[in-house]
Amino acid sequence: MPTYMMHLLRFSLFLGLIPVLTMGFLSYYIAAGDVEQKVLASNTQLLRRNEQQIDDMLKGLERSTLQLASSPLMKQALQEKWTPAHFQEIREMSSALSNLQTPVMTSEAYFIHLGNGTVTGLDRFQSLDQFKDRDLIMNYASHASSLFMDTSSSEIYTTWVQKIPLFPMRTGPKGLIVVKMPKKHMAERLSKATELGSQYIIDAKGRLILGSIPDSWQKELDSAVNTEVLSSLKNTGMTKQSEAYSFRTQVDGAQYNVIFLHSASYGWTHVSVTSVEAMTKQTQHIAWITAMVSGVVLVVIFVTAYIWSRRMYKPIHRLVEYSRQTDIGPDQNAQPAGLNELHYIEQSIRRLSSSRTELQAQLSTHTEHMSESLMLMLLSNRIQADEFVKRSSRCGFPKSWQALSVMKIQIDTFHLSKYDEHNLELLLYAINNMVAELISPASRFAPVILDHAQVTLLIEPPNSAENAQGNDLFYQTAVQLKDQIESYLQLQISIGLSRSFQDLSAAPEAYMESASALRQRMVPDAGCIIRYTPQRADQSDGRTPYAKLREIEEHILYSLRKREQDQLSLAMELYLNEITENRTFQQELNILLIKLAMRIIETAQTQELELHLGGTLSGEKLLSKLTKLNTKEDIRYWFEQQLFMPIIHAMEQQAEEQQVRIASRMLEMIHSRFDQDITLESCAAELNYHPFYLSRVFKKDVGMPFSEYLTSYRMSQAKLLLENTSLLVSDIGRKLKYANTSAFIRTFRKWAGMTPGQYREQYERSTVRTKAEPELELKREREPKLEPER
Repeated sequence: MPTYMMHLLRFSLFLGLIPVLTMGFLSYYIAAGDVEQKVLASNTQLLRRNEQQIDDMLKGLERSTLQLASSPLMKQALQEKWTPAHFQEIREMSSALSNLQTPVMTSEAYFIHLGNGTVTGLDRFQSLDQFKDRDLIMNYASHASSLFMDTSSSEIYTTWVQKIPLFPMRTGPKGLIVVKMPKKHMAERLSKATELGSQYIIDAKGRLILGSIPDSWQKELDSAVNTEVLSSLKNTGMTKQSEAYSFRTQVDGAQYNVIFLHSASYGWTHVSVTSVEAMTKQTQHIAWITAMVSGVVLVVIFVTAYIWSRRMYKPIHRLVEYSRQTDIGPDQNAQPAGLNELHYIEQSIRRLSSSRTELQAQLSTHTEHMSESLMLMLLSNRIQADEFVKRSSRCGFPKSWQALSVMKIQIDTFHLSKYDEHNLELLLYAINNMVAELISPASRFAPVILDHAQVTLLIEPPNSAENAQGNDLFYQTAVQLKDQIESYLQLQISIGLSRSFQDLSAAPEAYMESASALRQRMVPDAGCIIRYTPQRADQSDGRTPYAKLREIEEHILYSLRKREQDQLSLAMELYLNEITENRTFQQELNILLIKLAMRIIETAQTQELELHLGGTLSGEKLLSKLTKLNTKEDIRYWFEQQLFMPIIHAMEQQAEEQQVRIASRMLEMIHSRFDQDITLESCAAELNYHPFYLSRVFKKDVGMPFSEYLTSYRMSQAKLLLENTSLLVSDIGRKLKYANTSAFIRTFRKWAGMTPGQYREQYERSTVRTKAEPELELKREREPKLEPER
């Protein structure tokens, strides 16, 4: 996964995970806390209910015993000394004891007459001395309280004791009412313990009265929970309060919540113990539900984050791909390790910015070359005017003008100057630079060198002060240039000016006019500025119809040789109009057409073309078919398809083959004469072609200009001379026809990246190292190999 997309995904997940996890933990924590609070509240309520039930039970028993203690029967029993003979009184006392109102069933109830030493029960009347619990009864009589409960003397019963009278005098009580209640029956009156914990009752000494205790607490009951409960009661002063309190303790490594409620009426403490682990189990289903909901939300967040991360990453991805396509660095097809996409884009932009100056310099050079190339194509009629305007928008040419004129500067002679013909190219280059500097860019197009002359397309700017005298403006410009060039170069020149025009499509014709103006000058008139003036034609055309027709034929043949299909079509149309509309040629129509066709075929044969005219038809059948054509359109189509197109195709093939032969010949000349003064003009003179044509043919076939290839070949020969000879650098430069050693060194450094001397030193070092390596290896093999010590 891409680095930046991974960062986006992590960031999105981070933003989504925090609230989900936080809400999940808070929800679980709050829910678990609520469960614990509800369990504690439920246990507290249960303790209060048990306390209320125990209080109601004991108060009912207290009322019943008090009622019995204040009854006439009890007064009679205390005043009289009963014997078995008092059967009726004993029976009434037993009935009164059995009718004590207690919420639980009483197991045994006794009336002990301490003065007589008798015990009256539900089913007995006997002497106190013979009673099985005599010692316990005597302890009850000496108890400090008049009304109390004994919970420690028996594990089965809880004994209720009330002295008679309730507030005895100093002499002590006269009797006791003792009621035994089974703890089992009392426990049944309590509310049932929940599954989360246990409820029980302890006395002031921490002894268990009622309830059940977990088996694991039997050994640590006094020293753990109950001791801590009693300590809390004592420290906080809650022995007379009925408020519930809680704390958490640990028994056998387990955590428990303890709630206790002290009953001030009888000194009992109600205790509820709940296992924290049991409460936690109750909250586990909440945890699972919270985890499931959080998991679903996290999955949704992950999917959403992944989808939106991909969408957010798409523009970054497109920028990265575009940066890789346009990156100029060596790592354009690979992203460096440790860099995310934004860092990679930043580095690409920095590399592009750092090369801005170099690109601008190269662009300026290319713009200059393109400007000159466009001007050469325009003046040579190899580009349409609208296409020229479209392509020249990047060259900074003027877009509007009042008038245009072509100016051609030509050197007259070298006879009276300090130059010779070998300096022609340098002089034309100097003149071209002077024209570019002396004429502002707003008043000219790019100056070029064409046909051994300097040519400039001059501009009369719009809204110029010389609008009415455009020719005078162009003439004044030519005069100033002539004076500056002759003064600076000490060279005699002539300047030809074409007529003024406005449409760029007339530039080739204007160039021809400027050339014609120069051709009109005579030797005595050298060093002048000549304007083109067309020759005046006579008012009447004295040519015969055949002379005019002959002129059109020549135009057709000329256009065919030049392979100008548009001009050829126009000339053919003019020829057909002439022979079909002129009555003079009505009888000779077929003869004229055959004659024209024969002249065309003869012209093709003179150029040694391999023609396949008419397909499988012979020449007689081909011409016979021509005589059977009836319409002008059919005749024109026949000439185009049967003659013009095959001939033009054959001429193009011949031109291509000729170009290959010319390029091969020029390569042979370079390879054999690289150490001579060979130039494009010398090759053109030897091969009988125009230098411009040879330059275009050579570049098309070889892939580089003539001068560049010549320099490259000479540098390769210089490299061989530096490697295989001990010639001085200056001698090698003179051998390769360089004017001075500095020019040779500068050219070699540009071609090889180092000077000739540096190249020779590098080659010699590599040669010595190559020769020394085999000798060193052989020496190592001959050395004895030592056995390693053991």
